[in-house]
Amino acid sequence: MTSLFYFGLFYLLMDINIWNSIKLFIIGGGISMLFAALINLKFKSRSMKSYVQICLRWTVSIYFLFGSIAVIQGQIHYVNHAAAGLLNGSSWTDAYTDIQSAIDAASAGDSIFVAAGIYLPTHTHLGDSGRHNTFYLNKSIQLYGGFSGKPGTEGGFTEHNVTTNLTVLSGDLGLPVVDSDNAFHVVYLDHVSDTTRIDGFTITHGNGVGGVGFEAYGAGIYNN
Repeated sequence: MTSLFYFGLFYLLMDINIWNSIKLFIIGGGISMLFAALINLKFKSRSMKSYVQICLRWTVSIYFLFGSIAVIQGQIHYVNHAAAGLLNGSSWTDAYTDIQSAIDAASAGDSIFVAAGIYLPTHTHLGDSGRHNTFYLNKSIQLYGGFSGKPGTEGGFTEHNVTTNLTVLSGDLGLPVVDSDNAFHVVYLDHVSDTTRIDGFTITHGNGVGGVGFEAYGAGIYNN
């Protein structure tokens, strides 16, 4: 338990979303104290310092065990390049086939679930050549790749496996294997908050060579 405590504390301190960390830490503390009270933990025979240490260890352990579980808020939009339904993003069957369509339809706080496959950027930003195509995010949303896209699994992570369900954001826009016509930025983040999340994707084949100014930087992700 002691080693788990210290590892959990390190996990807490390294979490960039500190507000969610604090909330989860408080919840974990409440659960741990309730649990301690229910089983008594020999409270009467312990000093207050010892009791606080026990509660703190349980709190951090709870945080470590559950802190990495994604909490989905807002609406979920589905993307599957092989979908053939209504293409409105409401389910795997009726998923968008293009990630940018889901991004454009999403509101702040929404999530986008993307099925396995290779996706190319379709939004042209700050230029008129094909190399200016990018996955353009200007709102605080959460993108998750690594889903099977199996109908009936909507709403959760039961079919989420980033190894089996490889999901690729590719900047290989022109001729295959030719890098000179690839996107300057595969993903472009435009003044998003720290609640934005991109998880479960392989980002590849961006190329800043030949770019002018900012085009030459951030071939994978450009964070403005």
